[in-house]
Amino acid sequence: MTIEERLSELELTVKVMKCHLGDVHLESLKRQLEESEATAKAKRDSYNSTLEAIKSGTY
Repeated sequence: MTIEERLSELELTVKVMKCHLGDVHLESLKRQLEESEATAKAKRDSYNSTLEAIKSGTY
């Protein structure tokens, strides 16, 4: 294998790794988004329950 062939192979490997790391980062961001949405929903539900209790005078 010539130096040029090896260099070409290494460049391709780097491109593949960058794509893989990008995919891993996107998956991580998706998980963070899902967790944030779940937290926001829980807080919203808690707020709504408290608001209803205040309105009904049971708070």
